[in-house]
Amino acid sequence: MKAISLQNPWAQLVVSGFKTIEAKTWTTDYRGELLICSKARSDKSLEKAVLDVIEEETDLVFEQDEFFVNGAVLGKVTLVDIRELTEDDLEESWMDPTEFEEAQAPLYAWVFDDAEPIAEPIAVKGKSRLYDVELPAETVFVSFDDEDEIEYEKEI
Repeated sequence: MKAISLQNPWAQLVVSGFKTIEAKTWTTDYRGELLICSKARSDKSLEKAVLDVIEEETDLVFEQDEFFVNGAVLGKVTLVDIRELTEDDLEESWMDPTEFEEAQAPLYAWVFDDAEPIAEPIAVKGKSRLYDVELPAETVFVSFDDEDEIEYEKEI
């Protein structure tokens, strides 16, 4: 299956359904199921800040070291579209408006749907761009149904 590596906290937010757009400087013709893997390193202070926003907006509380797993397959999504990133995409991408305004290269909105976290993260060595990962046959994903979806509004 095709995979992409993202830094945490972004990788975990994508598979948890909190983040539905990823800003990238490159594009691909690929559309369909995509494994979301976390890079080996993360930004701990940014993870903490993200958890604070989630707690404030949803009343959900997560333990940082349990919620963010690095160097692993975290889940899958459906990559439904890639288009030019606009200012309207900033909330769903969790992108800082200043970073958007100061971008030197064109930015693309990778639009995700159908987030499904993996029941047990699987260690993986990430790569650049899209790459292939073979999952064990017994891999289980957790589907959200409409009643489980979390509604929130985030201040950027």
